[in-house]
Amino acid sequence: PECQSAGSQPLCPMDERLDSPLPFELPGTVLNDASCSVEVDGSDWILNDAVFDCESIPTCSIECEPPRKQLLNDASERCGCTFEWYIHSQWMGTALAFVIYLCMNIARVLFFAGLTRILWKQIHPERFTVVATCNSDGALVTSTHVSGNSHQDLMLAIQTKSNKSQDEATSHNEL
Repeated sequence: PECQSAGSQPLCPMDERLDSPLPFELPGTVLNDASCSVEVDGSDWILNDAVFDCESIPTCSIECEPPRKQLLNDASERCGCTFEWYIHSQWMGTALAFVIYLCMNIARVLFFAGLTRILWKQIHPERFTVVATCNSDGALVTSTHVSGNSHQDLMLAIQTKSNKSQDEATSHNEL
């Protein structure tokens, strides 16, 4: 069969076992050969019980060509590179998907935080709730009185503030 070539490389598979490589025959040509069209019935496949004389069977002399090391090296290198590319592409695809997921979530949080800061007048419920710590007289306990280390510091600050307020009220009443 004829084989087109691109430069010095043929575009069809070549039978390199021959001294001068030729293109392999097309499957249709091989299957149209008369030897492939033998009619076979079921009796051809039946093997009857028998005793065989193994000594009368001729021995086969098969000679194999040694492996072509350059072809094996090239094919192994191509397979190794393809496998390495596949592993890297899977790893990079997964890493990129994670980075995109992370960036989208960060952008979402920042977008809505900015949006609520800009549009807070339009989205507030017209009522505010303030949570703070006050002493018994209603005076605000600020961070200057509490170190933030424990609940006991907070309680001490509330009691101190309350005692000062009561002492001041007592001294104002005495005047």
